[in-house]
Amino acid sequence: MVLASDVLEEEVERSPQHIRDFFDGLPASQVERMISTDESDALANRYLAANVVGKESLNDCKHVALATIHSDGIVSWNLRDMVKRQQKYNNVNKDL
Repeated sequence: MVLASDVLEEEVERSPQHIRDFFDGLPASQVERMISTDESDALANRYLAANVVGKESLNDCKHVALATIHSDGIVSWNLRDMVKRQQKYNNVNKDL
């Protein structure tokens, strides 16, 4: 099962064709759509306030927030950068 957020969908729309083709080829029965909420947006903003990343990485914060709320993991093209900051994200999450 792939959890695909509205944030991901916006990023995919701006991606090269082979990335769009990959996502378009996923069976609909294997994709669950997540929508950003006030709760996930607030958590993303908490990551920014804690200087986990800079404001230019707001979408990364939104991805992590949605994954934190809705799942046990995350898959990302930008995973290396997220892993580098994993402890910082977790420090914010400890206060949830």
